[in-house]
Amino acid sequence: MSNLKELFLNYNEMKTIGKELLGNLENLHLLSLRGNYIVSIHEKAFTKLVNLRELNLYENRIVRLEPTVFSSFKLVSKLYIGNNPFKYIAKQVFTNMENLKSLNMEGIEIYNIDINMFQTLQNLESVYFKKYSYCSYAPNVPRCRPLSDGISSQNQLLYKPILRYSTWAICICTCVTNLMVLSGRYIFRDENKSLSLVIRNLAVSDFFMGLYLLMIAIHDVKYRDNYNTEAYNWIKSWGCTLTGMMGMISSEVSVLLLLFMSIDRFLLIAIPFGRYGSLSVKETTLVLILIWGFGISIAIIPTLEFYSSTRFYGVNGLCFPLFIDDPYFIGWEFSAIIFIGINAFSLIITAIVYVGMFVSIWKTRNATTIPIKDFDIAIRFFFIVLTDTICWLPIIITKACAYLGHEISADVYGWLIVFILPINSALNPILYTFTIPRYRAHLYRVPINAIESGINRAKRSPHGSADTGSMQLTHRNGPSIKIVTNNF
Repeated sequence: MSNLKELFLNYNEMKTIGKELLGNLENLHLLSLRGNYIVSIHEKAFTKLVNLRELNLYENRIVRLEPTVFSSFKLVSKLYIGNNPFKYIAKQVFTNMENLKSLNMEGIEIYNIDINMFQTLQNLESVYFKKYSYCSYAPNVPRCRPLSDGISSQNQLLYKPILRYSTWAICICTCVTNLMVLSGRYIFRDENKSLSLVIRNLAVSDFFMGLYLLMIAIHDVKYRDNYNTEAYNWIKSWGCTLTGMMGMISSEVSVLLLLFMSIDRFLLIAIPFGRYGSLSVKETTLVLILIWGFGISIAIIPTLEFYSSTRFYGVNGLCFPLFIDDPYFIGWEFSAIIFIGINAFSLIITAIVYVGMFVSIWKTRNATTIPIKDFDIAIRFFFIVLTDTICWLPIIITKACAYLGHEISADVYGWLIVFILPINSALNPILYTFTIPRYRAHLYRVPINAIESGINRAKRSPHGSADTGSMQLTHRNGPSIKIVTNNF
């Protein structure tokens, strides 16, 4: 037996590997124990196998690997330990395996995975994991499987061209349109100051979603063609955490603001004869402070609660904790409360409110005089809520299916974050501002007034002399704007 080179003990219902079982096989090169019922391996079971080149422990029931169990494997080049229900793998278990070239860990949940676990494996050429996210812990390995998590690949943060281009397009659209809303709402006076204040805050919240996508797009460019070498540093960084927090604040504040506006519109329309009046600016400001405080708290609490402050958001390269590919990842309870609890509750209440609103309109339209503008506002907000539902309902359903054990395609995550999540942030400006005729009229008049004012200044100052003054621009159907000019 001492000269035995290869030993196959596959599917023999072995349950343990004791200290002396393989003690006299010093010249063994290949040992295969695949498909047994092995639960435990003595820490010194392989001590005498100093010439071993390949070990196969695939498909067993091993739950622990002690630090020194592979300490004599200096010549091993192939190791198969996949499809075992490990609860603990010591970080030092691969320390002496300097010649290891192929490592198979398929089907293993590595609960204590750490970048130091693979740092000593300088000759490792290929590694096989259960999840793509584990590849970030082996940044120097040329070949890592799985190839992608539906979002990133070994070379790209956003590995599909459609995700890269769409991120930039939606980001620019969201930022520009919401900036137009903010500037327009400040330039043009609105009779309903409270409503205008709420809409400006919604625009700020939606603008944050644009900034979130911008940060993802910038880092995609930054890590182009070498993402895996930087993936660990990115997902564990505070930059990733702050980016994820920005997206979380945007999504939650938007949901709560839309819920608030829906309830307010319902009370205005459902309670006739002016018995419910619009909130004052002071009252509206107080509600907005509470909403922003709640939204920011939701984003910050996970960074304080879990033992690794960046881990909640560092679930993947997009830094947004949907936890669809790994529904029971650390902090999953908090993610479920936010997306299935708060957001689902808000959508249900909003739907009930709008059903009640239109029932009230149908019943009282002929009996009472309800201002036409309230009907217009209700219709606009209906479409705002519709886009919010289109945004959140797929996310809620997908998360629920993941918790129920249904397999979710790896591509779904990227599509949800890039296309579905920001849809209301991109469309809200069109629905609650650009659809207003008076705002559009003002918007169209801005370049015309700028040209007219330039011509008038040229007529008044034919020699280009410097002057400081002001002029009054009056819109046909709107307020006048006083523009102060300073020419040099």
